[in-house]
Order: sequence, then structure tokens, then C-alpha cells
Amino acid sequence: MESNYVIFNGLVKKQHLVQVSVSDRGIRYGDGLFETLIYDGSSIRFWQHHWERLERGMRILQFNFKDSFDSQSIFEMIYELINISGFTGAQKVRIQVWRSAGGLYEPLNNSILFLIQLFQLPENYNTFNLINVGFSDTISLSGNIISSLKTSNSLLRIVAANERKSRNLDDLILSDVNGFVSEFIAANIFWIKDHIVYTPDLDCGCVSGIMRRNVIDAFQKAGINIQEGKFSIASLKEADFIFSTNIAGIKLVKRIDNKDFESDILTTFKSSQYFSSIQSLI
Repeated sequence: MESNYVIFNGLVKKQHLVQVSVSDRGIRYGDGLFETLIYDGSSIRFWQHHWERLERGMRILQFNFKDSFDSQSIFEMIYELINISGFTGAQKVRIQVWRSAGGLYEPLNNSILFLIQLFQLPENYNTFNLINVGFSDTISLSGNIISSLKTSNSLLRIVAANERKSRNLDDLILSDVNGFVSEFIAANIFWIKDHIVYTPDLDCGCVSGIMRRNVIDAFQKAGINIQEGKFSIASLKEADFIFSTNIAGIKLVKRIDNKDFESDILTTFKSSQYFSSIQSLI
């Protein structure tokens, strides 16, 4: 369920009263960024990490944001929206920021517009469950200056999501243009083989996920060997466990293409040191 209220450029508005220009650069070029956050009923999870990624993206895109868009102000606006929404329990917060209208590919100015939206989440939104996955046949990613950000242009993932639906799978694994494992459609990927945890590095075109960052940190603090790098699809197929991570939680792969993992893989993983190291993040 979506709140009837939003915050548009710092002001609380009813959704239907928000207006943008037909020359809006977010519409014309996808010239913007977004962040999706979780309010767990008491606090916003990983706020500082979300802000750091968003700020880094705005600097890369050369947005002029310092006068109207700072961490403390946005933080307070989110809580203002939560308080007037009437929602209870867990909620999803979406922050969208984009460049003002004007220009073709080269902008006429770097001022910004922004929108904050709120969505009620079901009680079981972060249930740790099992998924069936495959490898995408249609999409390859590439690492570049913006590939680690959450940009307003999501066409590659939309095409991949349509492929996933047509194949009746829960998710698809995307590779980069060189054939190395990159990520899931909307989540980062980790796998475990012979007591070593693997995850692609950002050069493979994956998003610099907030949960990814925290999972890596949790494993390192627990003394678990974790390696970031460029890994082949073949190495992934030999894994003991594969799991996805995003801000909504963690999911464990039970089938990948024609390979089935053991029937009690969920119980086995939950009893492992790997799960105990990251359980608090779910």
C-alpha cells in the first residue's frame, strides 16, 4: 500500500497534486538517482550508508544539492512523512532525486528536484526463504563510473525481469560483458565453497548494495574468509550455498538451472557460522 502523501521538494503534498514539467529530465533522460530504504517500525535501517551512496552519486552526476538537500534535512522529512502516513510497522521509503529541466544530453543547469514516497510493507517482507534461479540469456552488465549507483534508468533490469517472468523463475543471475558473475536482477550475490565466501567486485557492473556492504563487514568481523573478485559462472555452479542480498533481506538459492541443492539446505545454512554472522541483518 502506498501513502497518499509525499514530500516533493521539501513540501508535504497529496500525490495527485504533484506536478512535473513535460521537459523534466527524469522523464526525458532518466537523469537521476534513487534510494530505497527500510523503516523497521522504530528506525531507518542503515541510513548513513544510504546517504553516503546517494551523496556520492550526486557528486558524480554534478548535481547542485548542498543548499536544499542534506542528510539531516532529508532524514527529518522522512520521519515527517512516516508520522502523517498513518502506517504502522515496517515501511519502505523511496527517495528520488533528479536534475531540473533544460538542455539535451548536456544540462543547462545542475539544480535538483526530489521526491520522497512511503509504502506499507507486509509483516513477512523480510522472510528468509528459498528461490529458484537461472542465468539471464538477454542481459549483460558492464562496470563504469555509475554502474555501482541506483540510477533512474533501469531498462536493463526491466528486460531481465521480463525474461525472469517468462521463464517462471524467482530471479535471474546477470553476468558482465566478459562473462563474469555480476548480480541478481535487484540484489547482490554471494556464494560459499570450501569455507570461503565469494562475491563479485564492483568492476563486474553490480550495484554497491547497502546490504552487500553490511554482509561483507559482518563476515570480516567474524573472521570468515571472504573474497571479492571476478568469478566464472562455472565456479558459481560448484557452490555449496548461494544467496542474494538486498535491503529487503536475504534469500537462499535452492535450485540453479538444472542443479538442485540438498532438500534441507535451509536448515543446514541456518545452522552454519555464515548465517549466525549475518542473522542480525535480516
